[in-house]
Amino acid sequence: MGKTSVAVAVMENELIGTKYQESHRFWVPCVGIMSIDTFLQILSKSLRVSQDTGAPLKDILYTLKSTQDPRLILFDNLETAMRLPEVVSDGGRLSVEGIISQLARIPYVSILVTILSNNLPSDTIAWELVHLEDVAREDARTIFTSICPTAAGHSSLDTI
Repeated sequence: MGKTSVAVAVMENELIGTKYQESHRFWVPCVGIMSIDTFLQILSKSLRVSQDTGAPLKDILYTLKSTQDPRLILFDNLETAMRLPEVVSDGGRLSVEGIISQLARIPYVSILVTILSNNLPSDTIAWELVHLEDVAREDARTIFTSICPTAAGHSSLDTI
């Protein structure tokens, strides 16, 4: 569908670079995440969190709040993580929606999401939605063959 490619292009855009230093732009891959713990581990690793108190969400929030440098976090294919059930523990309820909502409350953290869904990841965040139009067949062919030149003459190119 090209969601990731568009999001990566946004993350690498020169204008984005004027606000967010390269070291403050983070890609969080969500494909294949099977638990909230795994989601937090991947988020922590992606954000290069060094603190490890045994409370990963607190460590993540502490790291993000430790400076007021603008941060941009891309959650790629978030629909996978959004399907995870809420976890109840001694610390309370924990969900991906709740985690993202906590991150969004940090004023200098911006969130970019790719998602294959009509449902927003959180009702508590004022999302700015950008609908991506379909790419025309000829443009799609040009994009695909520029990535994979050997496909240019393939008989099944138009069926992809």
